[in-house]
Amino acid sequence: MRAEVKRLHSPDAPEDFGPEWRPASADFGVLVQAMIGPADRDGEESFDFTVCTTGWLAQQPREKGFAWGRGYLIVDEWRYETVERAMRDLVASTSSDDWGKSAERIGRYTRWEFEDYRD
Repeated sequence: MRAEVKRLHSPDAPEDFGPEWRPASADFGVLVQAMIGPADRDGEESFDFTVCTTGWLAQQPREKGFAWGRGYLIVDEWRYETVERAMRDLVASTSSDDWGKSAERIGRYTRWEFEDYRD
């Protein structure tokens, strides 16, 4: 079972989020949701992360003098293609024979919608 990126979406961008979209400034933080699922089946789950620059990170308040880094993809500049390639590379490197294991591995870098789910 191979996992694949089905699509990328951003609630911070209009519906035309894709290669032509640009953030408002050179230092940005944009929430992106990667919809990922098994390559050979229907269905997808959301893996959220913030695409940002180091300049944007430096501008964020840190009340206690520190911040954790999980869920961030740090880039030099905005390029949709870079974000897409980074997610495809991550998914390819974390694939497993079991969808649950693949999702957990991807979730180590992102925020998986089901990471704390219990039956």
